[in-house]
Amino acid sequence: MALALLLSASAQAAITMTDIQIWAGSGPNRAALVIDWSDGGPALVWGFRWSNGATPNGTDMLMAVIGADARLRVPGLNPSTNFINTIEFDADGNGIFERSQSTSAGPYWGYVVNNDVYYDPVDFHLNSHIVSPNLTVVPNGNPFDGGAWVDSSTGIFDRPLANGSWDGFAYGEFNLSTFTGPSPASPIPALPVPEPGMLWGVGLVLLAFYTRR
Repeated sequence: MALALLLSASAQAAITMTDIQIWAGSGPNRAALVIDWSDGGPALVWGFRWSNGATPNGTDMLMAVIGADARLRVPGLNPSTNFINTIEFDADGNGIFERSQSTSAGPYWGYVVNNDVYYDPVDFHLNSHIVSPNLTVVPNGNPFDGGAWVDSSTGIFDRPLANGSWDGFAYGEFNLSTFTGPSPASPIPALPVPEPGMLWGVGLVLLAFYTRR
């Protein structure tokens, strides 16, 4: 019932960073991480914060979110990881990963961002998110509310984050005719697993969320 309320609320208005329930890190800078398993369930979104002067990348955000939500697992992830093979999620925290997709099954995990990127026509090692003339990462807004997803030109380790960044992972097929991969559907916030005695409180929070939106 709580999930139904949240799904109904999300359908009425675009998801924003204000809606995110689980945050990793601290500081004034914010980025969002969206994961869509394309399995019939909703895409989920988490948040990441960092302090001024820090220079986090996509791997830093993903590892921090995994540390904040033990239900999320990316086998093989390490500080220098650039490509993702498997993403799993234990929805109810019982130790069984009900949501899991792997590149070994055929499709792959598409990686999209909300800023312009550079693709070198010859050497992919020169691909970059640092685009002229700004020579910095410039987020182009919420991809679910006026912004747009762009296929990343690098893996997550080589993706620098900026305040306002959105990163998206979506499982699906690569389109050879357009050279584009899958983008995540509009997500719902990933919610912490409550203590049994707190379920009524979660229902009240979701009802307030529904009323506000």
